[in-house]
Amino acid sequence: MFSGLYSAISGSIAQERRLEIISNNLANMSTAGYKKDIPLFKAVLSNTQNQIQEAPGIAFISLEEKSPLFKNASSFVVLDKIATDFSQGLFKGTGNKLDVALNGEGFFVIETPQGTRYT
Repeated sequence: MFSGLYSAISGSIAQERRLEIISNNLANMSTAGYKKDIPLFKAVLSNTQNQIQEAPGIAFISLEEKSPLFKNASSFVVLDKIATDFSQGLFKGTGNKLDVALNGEGFFVIETPQGTRYT
């Protein structure tokens, strides 16, 4: 099969995952304290042939034929990782004296039965 098609498919799969992340960000846009996710991509050069490898959030598809540019190699786009944007959000007054917010970097530290947690 045409090797360029596999590279295009890997890009399509990665972009589909990107749209899922953007949709999740939009769905939680008005959720108090929500921090958006940012998809990070990378190019992968693979020398495996006739295999499909699966990993959570990553699409690897090997070529059935040799790439004309690299002997026994295939190039792909993959979702490398999902980063969280921890930048300062907007403050919204609630009028409740017990509501608190952080100004600047940091997390609230809480003690739970499972140990220390950050929120």
